[in-house]
Amino acid sequence: MMILCQGAPFDIATTSGIAQSVMLRFVDGDGAAKDISGHTFRCAVRGPGAAAIKCDPIDATSARLAWSPLKAGAHAYDLFMAAPDGEERPLIMGEIQAAPRVTPPGNEDVVTIGEIEIIVPDAADGEVKIIDPAADAAERAEAAAQKAETAGTDADAARKDAEAALKLANDAAAAAQKALAAMPLPDGNGNITVQGNVLAQGATFWNTVNANGGINIPLAVGAATDTAAVNRAYALGMAHLVLMNQARTYWITSSCTATNGVTINHVVPGLYCDARVGGNGRTSLTMRTAGVIGASNYSKILGYSIPVRNSVDSPGAWFKTSLLIGEGGQWEEQPDGDMDAFRFRPVSGSAPAIARLVEVTLYYQDGKYKARVRELIGVGKPRGYVVRTTESSLNYDGNTGPSSAGYRLIIAQSEQSYTDALAASVWLVMGGAADDTVVKLASIRGWDTYHVNGAPVLYLDTQAPSYGGYVQMESPTVINGIGNNTYVRYGLEPYQKSWITSETEEPYTEPEQPAE
Repeated sequence: MMILCQGAPFDIATTSGIAQSVMLRFVDGDGAAKDISGHTFRCAVRGPGAAAIKCDPIDATSARLAWSPLKAGAHAYDLFMAAPDGEERPLIMGEIQAAPRVTPPGNEDVVTIGEIEIIVPDAADGEVKIIDPAADAAERAEAAAQKAETAGTDADAARKDAEAALKLANDAAAAAQKALAAMPLPDGNGNITVQGNVLAQGATFWNTVNANGGINIPLAVGAATDTAAVNRAYALGMAHLVLMNQARTYWITSSCTATNGVTINHVVPGLYCDARVGGNGRTSLTMRTAGVIGASNYSKILGYSIPVRNSVDSPGAWFKTSLLIGEGGQWEEQPDGDMDAFRFRPVSGSAPAIARLVEVTLYYQDGKYKARVRELIGVGKPRGYVVRTTESSLNYDGNTGPSSAGYRLIIAQSEQSYTDALAASVWLVMGGAADDTVVKLASIRGWDTYHVNGAPVLYLDTQAPSYGGYVQMESPTVINGIGNNTYVRYGLEPYQKSWITSETEEPYTEPEQPAE
């Protein structure tokens, strides 16, 4: 296939990590739209980490030159246009200069960064030319100068127009060069150091905003934002707001019990305790609390932060936390059951009410750390009990055992819910060696806080391995609403990781009753 002419040079300045495109408009030597129907394009890019580049017709007179995200650096490219008879000519060639990106890559759509006009001569050996919008000012200057030479009485005005247009072009070029020279560039770690102050009026920031010496406020998708500047007083107010919208509870030490001879050691009475379980032992703990919990039919209790930890992550060991949220219904307690037994279950034949059981179990099985969340709740019209089960296979090694590295469980909704929608979530916050230590374990139904009042009672069940173990417990915190919202998810979602493997919901089946 014969190459007929030299392509027009055209360099492109862009940003790494973003898929982008340039619109190509085809014209003839007189500036009229040129029909490229039936033509095809072939293109290539070369450079470090070269990515795909393609050119596709848009209509009879235009095409789009697009490329996938490029690494920072220079990438040489060539674009050829083939006529319907197969003859191919170079169209444009040059470099794509990809500058380092400041913000982390996201899921942006392809960004169109501009357009150019390409003069394609009818003759096969003609010269391909590019009309770049950046050159418009210079072209206006040249046109004005020509007008000055030919216009007679308007010559002086035309000359002044030419000079003004040329000065505009030169000033714009100088200003652009100066701005580029003053622009701070990222270092090897992707950080930018700005000399002086950063002032933003009506600006929209992506990702994390760093203000006033390091106040980082990550926002989840859909989070409410404020255009006001974050200052020290505002930040202090936020801190006080967090403290005011949570209520501490305290263990009622005389009402905290354990089965099978296990002793609860109240290290800091009312605040912190632990319970040691012997080898292959099992116990059921009942941990009652008290505190200043406001309620008047509706309580604004939108969640709980529960600091609990089991010391072992071993085959055969498991740790289960159960909580009854709301009042009503008839329930019977089943302590010292196995891992699959509910600590509470509805009395046979009883009708559902507001109360629901939320249960979180951490265990080790088949060489993996696992978690299971079950919600036993009445839904529908007429209401009937269902069991929603969410299981996770937690991708951790022995340096990050979910039970032994645990800090707290969080059961919370952000916005008060009046439906059966999955408006609440269960999170595990933990330590260990892994980076992903805020784990979303399940989505569960929200609640409207009607008759969800009073300090919580925790029900803990644990099975120890052959060498025994112990459970540590700090009294839970009640998360109450700011109005009808806690904004909890906006603080957790930017960091959360999830390894949910299955979610099922089935009608609750009553266990077989013993024969009389």
